[in-house]
Order: sequence, then C-alpha cells, then structure tokens
Amino acid sequence: MKILFTTVGSSHTPVLQGVSQLQPDYTIFICSGGDSSSERMITGQGKIIKAKRNDPKPTLPNIPTQLGLAENTYHVILIPTDDLDAAVQRIDKEMALYQDKGNLFADYTGGTKTMTAALVLASLDHDVQLYLVKGARTDLEGVVDGTQCCSRAIVAKIRFNREFKNNLNAWKQFAYGSASQGLASINPPADSEVQDRFMMGKNLSDAFDAWDRFDHKKARQLLFAYRSKVAKSYSPYIQILDLLCSNNDPAKMEGARIYDLWLNAGRCAAQARYDDAVARAYRMIEWVAQWVLRTQCSVDTSDLPADFIPDDIKIFKNHSDKYQAPLRKAWELVERKTTGPANTFIKTYGDDLLTILGIRNSSILAHGLESVTQAKWKAVNTWMERKLLPAFITWSLSAKGSRLNEFHVVCFKFSLELYLL
Repeated sequence: MKILFTTVGSSHTPVLQGVSQLQPDYTIFICSGGDSSSERMITGQGKIIKAKRNDPKPTLPNIPTQLGLAENTYHVILIPTDDLDAAVQRIDKEMALYQDKGNLFADYTGGTKTMTAALVLASLDHDVQLYLVKGARTDLEGVVDGTQCCSRAIVAKIRFNREFKNNLNAWKQFAYGSASQGLASINPPADSEVQDRFMMGKNLSDAFDAWDRFDHKKARQLLFAYRSKVAKSYSPYIQILDLLCSNNDPAKMEGARIYDLWLNAGRCAAQARYDDAVARAYRMIEWVAQWVLRTQCSVDTSDLPADFIPDDIKIFKNHSDKYQAPLRKAWELVERKTTGPANTFIKTYGDDLLTILGIRNSSILAHGLESVTQAKWKAVNTWMERKLLPAFITWSLSAKGSRLNEFHVVCFKFSLELYLL
C-alpha cells in the first residue's frame, strides 16, 4: 500500500501534480489551521479554488474532487501555522500510525514554510521517501505551468549524517559497542567519501569497544589503520596502546595497564554501573600491591616462597599447594617487605583501606546482596584519586627498573577525556 503525505498551501497545482504522478492508495493532506487554514481546499464545497492565482473568482472544486478521490482514500490533519515544534510532533505521530501499513511517501512542495520544514524533518526520522514537484523557472515566484514534474528528493547523505551522528552520540556515555551496533544497521550512500567516513566511525567504535574490554591488541590493530588521522588531534592513543601491548618492558607495561584499569572504572561509573566500577577499583588496589612486590621483591603473590612470609603473617596454601596472598595479605607484605611510596601509603592509609574494601564486599558482585550506590562510589573514587593514585604515580615514576615514562603518565592524566573524540 502506497501512503502519501502532502502539504497543501495557497496553490493547488503542486498537490495535483504530486498525487497524480505518485498515484497513492491513500493520501494524508497536511493543512494549516487557524484563520488562514488551507483545509478548505480539501473539504470545502462548491467552486472554491481559483484556476490561476490572479483569477477574479474561484472556478474549481476542492482538490479531492479534481483528483477523483473516494472519501475513504484520504483525510486531513491540521498543524499550527508557525509552530515548527508542534507541527513536527503532529506529523511524526501520524507517520508512526501508518509506519506498518505500507510504504510512506512525502511531497513537501506546497504549503507554508513551517509546514514544509515539519514534513521534511518528520520524514527524515521515518523511512519515508521524499518528493518535490519541480519545473522550469523564469523567476523566483514559481515554475512555469505545464513544466512541473514530481521528482524524488536526494536526501541520502542527509539521512546518513543524522543516523551517523545519532549513533556516535553513544560515545558520550562510553557506549562504544552500542555505537558500533547502531552503525552496523546503517546502509551508507554509494559515495566513496561517505563510505570512508562510515568505516572510520565503525572501526574506531570497535577499537574503543575492544579497549574497554581490555583487548588492547585488537584496539591497536584497528586504530593503527587510522594512525595518520587519529594522531593529528589525539597523538597519545597509538603510543599508549604500544605501551599497553609491549612485552619489551613488562614492569612498565604492567604499570600502564593498572592505570588503564582505573580509567575503565571511571567509564563504568559514568554509565552508572557503580558495582562494576567498584569491582575494578578493588582489582586495582590488589594489583598495585602485587606489582610492588613483583618489582621490588621479585615475588609473585600467587606463588610466594615460604621463607618470604614473616611468621606473624598467616598465609595458607591454595588447592595447588602454593602460598597465595589475597589483597589484604599482599598489602601486609608491602608494609613489611618494601620501602618507598607504597610502603608509606599502606602505613598511612591502612585503616582507610578497610573502609573501601567494606564497600566492595557489600556489593552484589562480591559478597553482598545490594548494589553500590552513587554516594558509595563517590567515596571510593575520592579516596582513590586523593590517596592511592598519587602514591601509585609517584612510586611508578621513581621505582628502579619499572619507571613509567613521564610522557605516558601525562597522557594518562587526560583521564576520561582521553577517550572522547
């Protein structure tokens, strides 16, 4: 079923031309309301339309009569004369009613400026083919009678740009996967420049989605293809991914991954996923202790030498018959076995750490039955930013053999903004 939306203005000619050529099964005439209503051209009785604009009096019947339309094949909707917002909403509502009843077409030739703009905007938001009655012109007043032809309007790029931008808006909430899925549903126009832009948007969305899932190798592979474009405004991306994927300096790579985990926690919080954010914060706290022990003492908390464990720190063997230190025990070992910023940190803030761990343990993703609230996440975030992170950065810059390149630390301080293009 072919359903036509057409605007009705002061001239009946464009409407006649559009309906005659498009031959809809059902027509929805869009008319202005109020004192200057064009509804009369559809519903008025008798001779109500002038054959030509300058004729002294009307000589023609209403438009449906001229077209020979049966009463059950059309209806009228009224929209405000100068309220674009309300006009778009009214047409949008009508289009939604008919969306599943057939193929929708729209002829925006006639009508007021508001009416025309409203029909075009509503059509772009729906799967509606836009048409325009065109003809030869000798001036700006109108086309020459007899030269009119109803042609399909070229809006493929306009529609693509709207969909493209709408999907990339998901980046603002770090929903890179959602952006990629949305972009995958778009069929871009057959234009090389548009398709290149589409592929870049899709691949960068996939790259940051991979980065958010800690698949740094895939993220680097996808971003590297656009290195010349990305580097112009966001040069740190490739360098940071090089560091995250590097095996040349494991200590430096591990320090970078710890900080990357913290940024990931912040993105979870920005999406109001506070349990996920706290879970990542907990892992970071644990990981920092593991890193300190690995780089300063050359021990792994998953397989500690028996003679490394002080007699007054109780650590038991796991199912693999290895001494394995959980988070709190790992920090006890940092306090007893190391020197420097990490040691100072745990001696100063050890009691605070218990409060933070309590918030994590009450989470439904840990040992509790309730979700973490925004207020609790804020407490964790504030403590991490003011206490643990400064110690971590200071130590990572000064620790022998595991120094994080200062350039990369500066890059990391872009924090969440680093991930927004």
